[in-house]
Amino acid sequence: MRKTLFLILGIIFIGSIFVSNFSDARRIFFRSGYTGGTAADLDGIDGATVSVGDISYVSFKWGTADTQVCTSMHQVLSGTDSETGYKVVIPDTNAGGKMWTIISECIAISPTEPTGLPTGMPWMQSE
Repeated sequence: MRKTLFLILGIIFIGSIFVSNFSDARRIFFRSGYTGGTAADLDGIDGATVSVGDISYVSFKWGTADTQVCTSMHQVLSGTDSETGYKVVIPDTNAGGKMWTIISECIAISPTEPTGLPTGMPWMQSE
C-alpha cells in the first residue's frame, strides 16, 4: 500500500512540474475511467467545456479486490486522431477537433499479472 501511495504521489509531483511548463494549462479535471461516456470517464467531458492545454488525472482501482490504484495524466491537444484505448481519448460530445492525449503513463505494480487494466497498459512485477 505504501508503494502505491508513493507511486501516486510521485506521478502527481512529476506531473505538476510538467504542467508548470505549459503556460496554456488552464484547468485540471479528475476522473476514474477513460472511456464509457459517463460523468466519471474522460470521454464523458464535453469537448465544448475544455480548452487546449487543460489537464486531467485519471485514477482508477484495479485487481481482483480493487485494492490497487493507478493514475495517469492527459492533456487536451488539437487534432483528429482516432481514439486508441487510454492513450488518445476523444470526447463523446462536441469533440470539435480536441483530444485527450496521454502525457504521463500509469504503470501498474503487482506481484502477478494484473487483471482489470486497460488493454496495453504497462505493468511492473513487484516482489
